[in-house]
Amino acid sequence: MKKTKKLITLALALFISVQLAPLTGLAISGSAAQTGSDATLTAYANQDIPEDVSTEEPKNLPADTPTYTPTYTPTYTPVPTPTLQSVVIDGWVSDDRNIKKSGFEVRAFPENNLTGVINAVTGADGHFSLSFKTGGRYNIQIKKSNSSYLEREYTLDLYGHYNLGSPSEPEQMYAGDLPVKDKYGNVRADGVINLADVVEIAKSFNKIKGETGYENIKDINGDETINIADVIALSKVFNVSKSNIRRSVILMGDCINGIDSNSSYIIEDTSINLNGKRLDIKGSLSFRSTASLNDLGSSLNLNGGQMYINGRFEFGQPLFNDKLIMTNKNDYLKIGGDCVFSTNASHAGLLTAGILELEGNLTVNDQAATKAFYASDSHKIYFTGSDAQFVHLGQTEPAKNNRLNIMVCLNPLSSYTIFPEKSYNNYVNISESIYKRSFNNVNGVHIPTGNYLKTCIDFDGLKRTYNSMNNVKGSFGDNWTFNFDESRIRNLNQQPSYQNALEITFPDGSTQDFLDKGNGNYIALDNFSDLKLVNGVFELTTKDNVKYSFDTNKVLCRISDEQGNSTDVSSDGSKKVITVNKNGLTKKYTIIYENGKIKSISDSVKTINYEYDPENGKLMNVIDPSTDMVTYKYNVNGLMDRIYTSDKLIETIGYYEPTPDGIYKVYFTVDQNEKVVAYEYPEQGKTNVWDVKDGIIVKTTSYYYNKFFDIKRVEVVDNQY
Repeated sequence: MKKTKKLITLALALFISVQLAPLTGLAISGSAAQTGSDATLTAYANQDIPEDVSTEEPKNLPADTPTYTPTYTPTYTPVPTPTLQSVVIDGWVSDDRNIKKSGFEVRAFPENNLTGVINAVTGADGHFSLSFKTGGRYNIQIKKSNSSYLEREYTLDLYGHYNLGSPSEPEQMYAGDLPVKDKYGNVRADGVINLADVVEIAKSFNKIKGETGYENIKDINGDETINIADVIALSKVFNVSKSNIRRSVILMGDCINGIDSNSSYIIEDTSINLNGKRLDIKGSLSFRSTASLNDLGSSLNLNGGQMYINGRFEFGQPLFNDKLIMTNKNDYLKIGGDCVFSTNASHAGLLTAGILELEGNLTVNDQAATKAFYASDSHKIYFTGSDAQFVHLGQTEPAKNNRLNIMVCLNPLSSYTIFPEKSYNNYVNISESIYKRSFNNVNGVHIPTGNYLKTCIDFDGLKRTYNSMNNVKGSFGDNWTFNFDESRIRNLNQQPSYQNALEITFPDGSTQDFLDKGNGNYIALDNFSDLKLVNGVFELTTKDNVKYSFDTNKVLCRISDEQGNSTDVSSDGSKKVITVNKNGLTKKYTIIYENGKIKSISDSVKTINYEYDPENGKLMNVIDPSTDMVTYKYNVNGLMDRIYTSDKLIETIGYYEPTPDGIYKVYFTVDQNEKVVAYEYPEQGKTNVWDVKDGIIVKTTSYYYNKFFDIKRVEVVDNQY
């Protein structure tokens, strides 16, 4: 007894003399295990007796003959077979000194996998590979038999191809989980590095290899002496257990976490690097650390990737240094519910680029650190909720100094509650710009909005476009635009919902918005282009390295690409010349204007003339000597409703009565073959398209879309009536 007390006292003295340096832990798991549904057996009692069955008591039965009782076979309901998910894992393992790498045993236990346990062993470089299919959650264990290495244990809901660790930063195995005798007399490791392991080292303290009492398993640092250095090595990982060791996950392909969109999933004590890939979280997600073993915490680095969280997102918790890293302009994080920030880590310098799209509310825990949510540079937060959204950045402002950078909103600022007020750097409402961009490259009815568009190419690269919802008076009259006249920079400051923003329209009709930071610096709000002001000329370079130049009047004057192709635009008011140099060939177009409208366009081969209705000024006839004349007719509301070629009707467009905000949506179209298509807009985010034959709807196609008019789902029902 005295000897035991003396050893414990020595162990405590050694341990207290060491500065404990905590480390972090790990675990990815779901909220609940997969459950199946067994067929329920129903008790049949008090059944009605059929009329043709005798009810008399049986006679002359032996005393030991049991009375027959009919049994009833219940209807069998098969248990659905879960869909198997593919998992491919490459991993790298090393001891904490990056010396011992081979011989670590890796085992995977997939759920609902008929092949059973998957085994692997690390090679000389510490590498292992696993590949299997699973119907749900799975476990991975990494250990080395007959050693003191603390076993690693992972519980995961992650499917796809990813790495655990990397060759340069392998998953570390920590020595020091020594076998000890438990209260039942069993000698085994307890799965945690703690004081019991320090006591075991103390029993062989100052023993040298070769001496009686020296045990290799207790020589933690491998210097062939059991001394204070081994205690120091243990102190660095004190209280680390097999369930909270910090781990590193690097996506090598698009991955999915979870199966059930209604469940909540947990990712703990983990560094995740999206590595330019996509990660879908099927339900809600809690991302956090569980043990403050060092200052690293858990980290979520988008690194050019996209992450979609179906539901609520809870990030970090007070006292833990968890980090969300968005520093790449391609970073995109979409949260379908509320977002709660509770980290102890400052995010100054961590939220500098990319887009965080939020459909719910944003709350920063009052116990979180100073600058726990602090966005800057080009980082944007998109608010796209269907209901009113609020932002709560803490009650101790300005001490906490939490801040949004650029708020990009679908609705006016008055639709949002922000506390503290004005705790953002810039605010932009881009609903109009998004609405306009949604019409790009559509020829016919734009299904989400009911807008009618008609794009015509009279010469290569020169487009005129009719837009029933665009009230612009363009170069071809009302509702018509000409791509090289519309390609300009528009200052949006005149609109109350914009602050210091520019909208750039391209020749194809698409637009991009930029925030003016002053001194010739601009930040892209909804794109990945770069805009600079050089000697009075705006130069915009797209991610494909196409450069658009706009003159001092903010009008397009040149387009060039990496291959040396270019388009130059010059104008003297009544005439515009467009010179296209492509693949060593040069084409020149001359455009003549009259009363602000295009009268003719000519190249070296032909001239196309444009005639306008003398009463209303709308484009009426397009006369091309190489083809039939095209004629446009308009209804009493000024909307195009008929198109003719050489007096033959080729298309008819009908419209609903205007909405309360004055929008005319397409009701039906009829083509030259008398095919009828009708459109219904029953609710926000849904359009029904009906194929009609002989007055009967023969097919219904339902389109579902988001607030940006992006179609997300299509349902088709044939022969509905």
